[in-house]
Amino acid sequence: MSGRDGNRGYLVQTVIALLEALQSVDWHTVTLEPSHQSEKIDILRQGSAGTKATQVKSSIRQITKPNAERWAKELDDGASADVLELVLVGSCSQSVLAVGEIGRVRVPRAKNLDWKGLLREAAHLLDVFLHMENLASESPKHRELLVQGLVAQLSMYSSESRPLKRSELVSLVKEWLSATERPPQGTTKLSALSPLPRSCRSDFGAGLIGRDNELAWLQQTDGDKLISAQPGMGKTFLLQQYARHTNAFFLTGNDEHSIADAITQQQPDTVLIEDGALYLDSIRFLLSYRRDHDLSFEIIVDSWPGDVDQLATALGIAGSKILKLPELADNTLVEIIKASGIHGPNHLLHMIVHQSSGCPGRAMMLIDACLQKTKTDWNEVWTGEKLASWVRARFSDLIGESATEALACLSLGGSDGVPIVSAASVLGRSEPEVRRIVRDLALGGLIVDFGDGRLIVVPELLRGVLVRDIFFNSAAAVPITHAINEIGLSTGLVDTVIAAHARGARISAHELRRMVVDVDCDAVWRAYVCSTSEHAEWVIQNRPNLILKLSDVLLQSSPESTIPHLIAAAPLDKRPENQAPDHPIRRIRDWAQSGFPGREAVDRRKATLEAFTSYLAQGGDINLAAPLIPIIVSPQFDDTEQNPADRMQFTMRRGGLLPKDLERLEAFLDEIFEILDPARLNKWKPVLRAVKAWLFPHFGMIGVSDEQRAVFNRSGTAVLTRTSELAADRPGVLTSLNILARHGEISLDIDIDETFALLFPGRPRGDTEWKIDEQQRQWEHAKATGKQWADHNPEEVIQRVQWCIAESEQMLDPWPDHCKTVVDSIADNVVNTICWIDAIIAERARPDLITHLLVTALRRKETGSTERLRTLLTDGHFRYEAVQVGLVCDVPDDIRQLAVAECVHVPKLVDHVAMMYELQAATIEALLTHDDADVVSHALHGLWHAREKHPLPESLRAIWLYAATQHLTDEWCLEQALKTDQEFRTAWLEDKCRKTDRSSRYIRVEPFKIATVDLTEEMRCELIAKVSPDAYHATKLTMVFVGDSAEVYARLLEIDELEQFHDIPLARHPDPVWISLVSVATSHGVSPEDITHASRRYFTMDFAEVPNKHHREIGVWTELTTHKHSTVSLVAKLALKLAEADLDSWLKDERRDRLR
Repeated sequence: MSGRDGNRGYLVQTVIALLEALQSVDWHTVTLEPSHQSEKIDILRQGSAGTKATQVKSSIRQITKPNAERWAKELDDGASADVLELVLVGSCSQSVLAVGEIGRVRVPRAKNLDWKGLLREAAHLLDVFLHMENLASESPKHRELLVQGLVAQLSMYSSESRPLKRSELVSLVKEWLSATERPPQGTTKLSALSPLPRSCRSDFGAGLIGRDNELAWLQQTDGDKLISAQPGMGKTFLLQQYARHTNAFFLTGNDEHSIADAITQQQPDTVLIEDGALYLDSIRFLLSYRRDHDLSFEIIVDSWPGDVDQLATALGIAGSKILKLPELADNTLVEIIKASGIHGPNHLLHMIVHQSSGCPGRAMMLIDACLQKTKTDWNEVWTGEKLASWVRARFSDLIGESATEALACLSLGGSDGVPIVSAASVLGRSEPEVRRIVRDLALGGLIVDFGDGRLIVVPELLRGVLVRDIFFNSAAAVPITHAINEIGLSTGLVDTVIAAHARGARISAHELRRMVVDVDCDAVWRAYVCSTSEHAEWVIQNRPNLILKLSDVLLQSSPESTIPHLIAAAPLDKRPENQAPDHPIRRIRDWAQSGFPGREAVDRRKATLEAFTSYLAQGGDINLAAPLIPIIVSPQFDDTEQNPADRMQFTMRRGGLLPKDLERLEAFLDEIFEILDPARLNKWKPVLRAVKAWLFPHFGMIGVSDEQRAVFNRSGTAVLTRTSELAADRPGVLTSLNILARHGEISLDIDIDETFALLFPGRPRGDTEWKIDEQQRQWEHAKATGKQWADHNPEEVIQRVQWCIAESEQMLDPWPDHCKTVVDSIADNVVNTICWIDAIIAERARPDLITHLLVTALRRKETGSTERLRTLLTDGHFRYEAVQVGLVCDVPDDIRQLAVAECVHVPKLVDHVAMMYELQAATIEALLTHDDADVVSHALHGLWHAREKHPLPESLRAIWLYAATQHLTDEWCLEQALKTDQEFRTAWLEDKCRKTDRSSRYIRVEPFKIATVDLTEEMRCELIAKVSPDAYHATKLTMVFVGDSAEVYARLLEIDELEQFHDIPLARHPDPVWISLVSVATSHGVSPEDITHASRRYFTMDFAEVPNKHHREIGVWTELTTHKHSTVSLVAKLALKLAEADLDSWLKDERRDRLR
């Protein structure tokens, strides 16, 4: 570091230390360059909350994220303190500005390398410091001199590594102040202008987040200004941040003489006024005083939305000088929360964001409560008590105690809301009086009207607390019966009463249940179940029909009683559990595995084990309960969590349980082995999945730790051995266990049936070359065995093979399967295949075993072969194989016709047969002229892929052309045919111009573009005249025929029959081609309104994330509003207005959904 850079760095450190000392109250000493600490620590602060080590990095070049990460790591590695902080001063990249923290090192927002700005900020903080110490404010010049003196003093302390005590700082400032001329003792009084507002509240170090644009507006807009927003939106805090960087003061006194004296002494550039409607007289005096004394200070006032007109008139300002603060987005609120020191867990962030409803003031109140770290404070945050207290404090002062009663009454309606007339009747007040109160509450952001006249209180956590206090627990409680009669029993009302009961409302269990039963709504039952475990048990016992619907919340409240019902329901749900989140077994698994390691993870598995044991003890079917086994002993944690900053994003969390958790699961395994009865257990796959998960856990990217691996290794052999003992007569299970043992290098001594081992040897493991050789060896052995078995009794062989197939269903992975290889070998080595075919039919064996036997019998023309095939074609069990044989082999015409007819049951088989085999011409013709469109479509697909290997006979060209025109729906094949076959392309386009069948399959626009790419404008004009107005694809056809051609578009506009499609080509991005089409449309009398409507359809088809697509559309139309073409300009203005209205409507809907 050069001498100049070093001097700059030390000076920056000194200023940052001064800012820290002036801003914070919780410190005893501050030391610059502490000699006994790491060289990475520039500032060491000690206080009652512990020590804070700060490193300051400044640069005239841009600071990048790798720079910040390196400095943070160095600080983390070399410093020991309760809090580590990296302060950056200078220009930073965007990735640095958004970082917030790196590891355990806090990285607050970077400061500009602006000496005047830093000293001005220090001067402002000095004024705040004087105010906190009850010292009189100083003039700006005095403040600047004091700041410079303090910087010099701190530099001297730094040279000696000497700590500065807070008491020394206070004494030093008092000493310097006493050296200047001051009024006699007793004559000083606090100024009417203060650097702090009346309602000064801490930001917990978060700083200004999410209001950068608004701060820039304040700094760049000249003259008096007005800020409008609901309570809690951050109006005052925004003004505080503005004051830190300017010579601005808050008006804190009402006496006109004091105000005048303060203006003369402090010479403010700006006077800031909170809640301007309460200080109209002071505003008028300031305006008059400024005018009479020819002063230039500005006035900035904040207010509620309802007072804007009155204050704007008093200030004499127009709309351009009025700023309306919008609600903050969820991601901005999360940034504020984290910057204040709360980084999780996510459900806490969710709760704060949800209760804040976009209001940073509410968020800071909840943050304050969370940072108290007492159980009472936390509980009051979760239940809404803190929020209700905040609301009472803010609104009772402003609009009276009637606010709480009105809010409670409107809260009673829940999400259904309450009409004003009903609220007035319940409260015993006049409707105009209630309307006035409601107006003020609505302006405060606590009441919304979604357009149906029913008013709803938000956020909903307020409702239960307010209803409890006013309708149930207050000495002068409003009778709830009267309120229900007036408002009406509804879902929202009962939901709110349940919430009030959960928060201590005095209502009998019987009365609450009666209300729930009377409403009988799933949402209310869900809230009822969630409120207490007693309610959950009652629902399970008395409303079993609701268990499946409410299983996710019932598992939270009463798992032992819920799980048996889910076990019983599982066989009725045929969906794969992995694809159905509401599958009964999936519900249990998700609930158990989402339990957090070290906390509820083992308890949830234990509850599942107890339910499993109880179910079996009561005579339950072990095969139905078996899917619970891998859940009970699963070592995996798996959960999905919504991102609190973006409700559309989810984070999948996966990992393993802690070693202490795994040790408890070992005991669960022992219990399960004691319970399992192999004589009754027919479904072993769940047991094998449990064993595999235990031996080879998969924890995602995290991996398995040494401690976890030690637990698995210790119990692995015992688990395999005990499972193999239970499954001694189940070769499929034993084969899977043997594969797992080999993979885990565990010695396992088991005997597996020789026939089964031949047919299902298990997937070989090893390098690729060895596996290929081993598979070849197994296949050859299977063929040799089939040759040997050709002399055996067919019934006995097929029975044995089918038994092995049945046992293989218990395997985790039954591949490779050599059953067909053996039977095919038998077919090649026997004289009479019919007896083997009859044996397979009699045994109802696996259908694929019969294919080669049938082909062989037909090829040899064995007696009875055609009769067997005719019978099998109508046999649902063997139909697939029989149809394949009937299509491929040389069979009588009646058999072929029957096989073609049966294709309607197996259309996908047609695709395979047409692709893999050279079919007879008669068979192809029958398939292409089949009555079933699916059969024709699959035949076309297969024939196209086989066109080079098995060319289509020329005699079938016309038949293929007609069939393809009508039924070729596979997109890839269609596009390839359109590209390579001119005759087909012409026929296909003409067919689509005429086709009016609304049952036609949907075709994307790309094939139409391919079909028209080489067409001249003259050909396009001819084709567009052939389009039927009733054609199913008329919209796409007119779009692609016109394309970029103004001439074709003019031809379209001349065809009256296609009037309904005249605007279709205008639905495109407003580019030069669009402008030329607009000119054509205008010349043909199309109105600007119709052009606007058509053109905006392009943006409605934009599936980008809202509101981005609205902003993109607004940007496009804004640019065209000044176009030289008058119609283009007019259309752009009309479209811009509509696009802005759509955006505004979306924002309102988004807020409505958020508040509901």
